[in-house]
Amino acid sequence: MLERFWKAFEEFDLRVWTLLGLKPDRARFCLRLFLASAIAIALVFINMQDIGVDVYQPIWVFVTVQVVAQPTVGDSTTKGVQRCLGTIAATVLSGIVRFVLRMFHLYNWPEVIISVLSINTVCSYVEQSPSVKTFKYSFVMTRVACGLIVCYDFINDEQTSIAFLRVSSIVGGCILWLVVERIYGYDSFASDRIVMMMSTSIESLAELVKLVSVNRRKETEGVLYRNDNLEEADDEVISKFQQLTSTRKKEDATVAALDWEFKPLSRLGSRRHFYLPITRSKGEMYLEVFRRCRQV
Repeated sequence: MLERFWKAFEEFDLRVWTLLGLKPDRARFCLRLFLASAIAIALVFINMQDIGVDVYQPIWVFVTVQVVAQPTVGDSTTKGVQRCLGTIAATVLSGIVRFVLRMFHLYNWPEVIISVLSINTVCSYVEQSPSVKTFKYSFVMTRVACGLIVCYDFINDEQTSIAFLRVSSIVGGCILWLVVERIYGYDSFASDRIVMMMSTSIESLAELVKLVSVNRRKETEGVLYRNDNLEEADDEVISKFQQLTSTRKKEDATVAALDWEFKPLSRLGSRRHFYLPITRSKGEMYLEVFRRCRQV
C-alpha cells in the first residue's frame, strides 16, 4: 500500500515539475534543501527563545545542512559521515592537547598556536596520501574543527561545552538532511547519474584505444596531460591499452577496457552500496554501459 502511494506521488511530482518547465531532479534537490534549511533555522529560533541557548551553536545545524547537501544520497551520506568523523576526531585531539598543555603548565598563546599548527600540518600531510583519499574531507574537518575548539577553549575555558555542542550540532545537521532526503528523494537519479558517468568514462577509454591502436602515442599523451589527475597514470594507461590493442580487435579492446574501468568499483565490495547507492541491478547497469559503449 505504502509502495503504491509513493509510486503515485512520484508520478504526480514529476508531472508538476514538468508543467512548471523545471528539471525534476534539480527542483527536488532545491526543495529538499529548502525544507531541511527551514527546519534547521526553526531549531535555532526555538533554542534562542525558549531554551535560551546561544545562537552560535544551533546555527551549526543550518551550516551543516548547507555543506552536506548533495544531489545524490551517496554523495550526501559520504560527506555527512566524513564531516562527523572529522569533528569527533578534532574533539578527541583538542582534549589531548588541553590535557598535555595543562599538565606541563604550558597553556599560553605560543604553545596553543604551535599545537594547532602542528595538528594542521600533520593532517595536511596525511590527507595527501592515496590510501586515505576517500576520507580526505575528514582530515580537512579535523584540522579546522580542532583549531576552533582549542582556540575557543583558551579564550573562554569551555572546551567540554563547545566540543559537545559542536559535535551534537553537526551530527544533528547530517541526520536532518539525510532524513529529509530519504523522505523526499528518489534513488533513480543516482542510478542514472552513475550510468551516465561510467558510460562517459568508457567512451573516453574507447577513444584512447583508437589513439593507441594507430601508434599515436604523442596525441594520447596530450589527452592525458590535459588532466592533472591522470598525468601520474600516463605510462600505466598507455601500457595497458597497448597490451589490449596488440592482441584484440577494437571492439574486444573496448569490452576489456570496460572491465578494467569497473575494477576499482568491484574492489569496494559491499562498501560500494554505501558510496554508490544503485537501485537497479548490477546486470542492468552493465548492459546499459555496454549499449552506449558499442555506439562509439
